[in-house]
Amino acid sequence: MTKVQLLQQQDIAIQNQGQLEELQKHALDLRVEHSQLQLQLEQTPATLEAKRNDIARQIADVAQSLSETGARRSVVLRAPTDGMVTNLLVHAGQPVGAQQALITLLSKDIALRAELWVPSKAVGFVTCGDRVLLRYQCLQHGGPRRVH
Repeated sequence: MTKVQLLQQQDIAIQNQGQLEELQKHALDLRVEHSQLQLQLEQTPATLEAKRNDIARQIADVAQSLSETGARRSVVLRAPTDGMVTNLLVHAGQPVGAQQALITLLSKDIALRAELWVPSKAVGFVTCGDRVLLRYQCLQHGGPRRVH
């Protein structure tokens, strides 16, 4: 073997050694990636279970919120006595406070009493027991049953 051939063979050996080192480095990278993927695969069921539990909790929260909202929308108010609504202070869908008056209820058993004011120039012409004509605007939902 000549010196030139020997140098060529050494050059080929050096190239092969470089390729071998490159392939070994690539193999090491692949093993590391394989280990990482294996770890992710092993953690997937736990991660999936945690996400399922989180979603189930969110669904339960939304269901409870819907239930509470529905309960707040369907409150029934009952008067302690029978009577007639004489003043409606709120409308459907309007938010109200805890101590806010909603209606004025005139009890069925109480007589309506009116307090009349007369101009000072007419005071001398009116005495107790006089009959008066009382005019007033009627309510949308009804009016007086009788006037004494």
